[in-house]
Amino acid sequence: MRVILLRDVARLGRKDEAVDAPDGYARNFLSPRALAAAATPERVRELQARAAAAMARSEASAAAFSKFLEQIGAEPIVIRVRAGERGHLFQGLREVDIARALTEKAGMTVDASAVALARPIKEVGEYQVALSAHGRTGTVTIQVEAEQP
Repeated sequence: MRVILLRDVARLGRKDEAVDAPDGYARNFLSPRALAAAATPERVRELQARAAAAMARSEASAAAFSKFLEQIGAEPIVIRVRAGERGHLFQGLREVDIARALTEKAGMTVDASAVALARPIKEVGEYQVALSAHGRTGTVTIQVEAEQP
């Protein structure tokens, strides 16, 4: 029996996939637990429409991220933080902090998972930070400065 999975099912498939399942398994296990629904032509069209919409959103996000990389790569992003006299930061800068600064600077939401840091930044200075999202990669220059009291 051809079914569309409504949730991930171990050893069968992932959510929104159309798969073949044994008739008894589909009727007695998947359907009563709302794990799958019969793959009627109408539901298959809905599934295809959702997949096309998701693909369009993904392509739009990738294009926006590419444009963001072009805009943001030209000049360094200045982040002011509290630091000691020797330039050691009181609190290290992490991916979340850099993503927040990029979001404020560019006006586009940047997820922390797009920022790649080997370890937190703990000193004042200039750093090259890699960004990667939607299959696109780039670097941005981060200028960490001591906050004036």
